[in-house]
This record gives sequence, C-alpha cells and structure tokens, in this order.
Amino acid sequence: MSTVPPPSTPKEVLAQAGWFSAAEWAEAIGEEEKTFWGKVLKNEIPHMPWGSRHLVNKEDLLQYLNTHKELGNGKEK
Repeated sequence: MSTVPPPSTPKEVLAQAGWFSAAEWAEAIGEEEKTFWGKVLKNEIPHMPWGSRHLVNKEDLLQYLNTHKELGNGKEK
C-alpha cells in the first residue's frame, strides 16, 4: 500500500483543498490577472484573501464557468 506524503507547505495544503491564486487561474484560462480578478469581483465568485494574493476555489470557479461564458476570453465553457 502506498501512502501519499502530507503537504509540506501552506500552498500545497491550499492546492489540495482546491484553492489557487487569481494569478494561477488567470494564466490557466488565458487572461490577464487584473481582468480575471475584476470578473471574480463583478460576478461575486467566492474568494478569500491570502497575504497579498486572493484565492479562488476550484469548485466555485468551475460551477460559475459551467453556467456563464464571461470568463476565459468569452469562450463558452
């Protein structure tokens, strides 16, 4: 039986829980961070501050993307 080692950094803990920075999400969907973050705020997608960054949860973002086409350069998801 193989075991998965526990996360060793706070960022790894957050990633395992599905939280990623707005910068990481913006890069993943091909938008500028400022544009992506403005859409998160405008559309009230759940997020939380983490130091000088803001984190967006994967499940919350995917739920939003499944019902809207505004994020991701206007491409329908």
